[in-house]
Amino acid sequence: MSETSSCSAGTFLQVEHVLLVGVAGGVPHFTDYNKHVRLGDVVVAAPPPDSKSIYLYCESVKEKQDGGHQFECRSWGPPDLTLQNIAAKLKNKFECAGADEAPWLEYLRASERALADQEMCFARPAASTDKLFMNIGGSDVIQVTHPSPQDGQKSVRTEGVSRVHLGQIASGRCVVSDAELHQDFAGKLGVLAFDQEMDAVIDSVYGNRKDTYTVIRGIADYRSDWGIVGQYLNVVHELNS
Repeated sequence: MSETSSCSAGTFLQVEHVLLVGVAGGVPHFTDYNKHVRLGDVVVAAPPPDSKSIYLYCESVKEKQDGGHQFECRSWGPPDLTLQNIAAKLKNKFECAGADEAPWLEYLRASERALADQEMCFARPAASTDKLFMNIGGSDVIQVTHPSPQDGQKSVRTEGVSRVHLGQIASGRCVVSDAELHQDFAGKLGVLAFDQEMDAVIDSVYGNRKDTYTVIRGIADYRSDWGIVGQYLNVVHELNS
């Protein structure tokens, strides 16, 4: 993948904007409704207020004397945030106008009609399949309910409609494969989604001096049926951008 990206960037010299589209595992927030990432949502890589990075790769983890963890990471961030600013405007318009007026739903509905007769199903899975589990230590997990808006809190989500999030995306086997490290890493660094190990691809884009780039991920977690929908949703989001 990195070789292909590098060759493409070197061949198509007039490319100004790079969008890396795929699926990823979302990072749920068990208590905050507005920060909660759910299956079928879309995460656009963007820097948090206190950072310039949009993508993190955890290379190693060291245990500190107090029992905490120290994460050694590489990070990437585009010099030009044009794509991130466009995504922010899209997100704000989507959440202010309401689900029926979301700017990308027109493309989504048209695509659903066009793909209705395909052998592979692109329809959104039933809401009952979006189950949330919390790790309680080791390999033990329990099913919990998705967080709800608190009294007086504005709802930013319409049931059955994908929501757009802006934040950092991360990868690295040392944190992805361990549930405790996974949660600790995401909580400390504000990560919204965990990716495949795409650091070489990001590094290739950076090395070819592409100043405007981002990563768009449809949230599928580890369910194959949501994986199809996740890919479909982030492509629709890209077309709208």
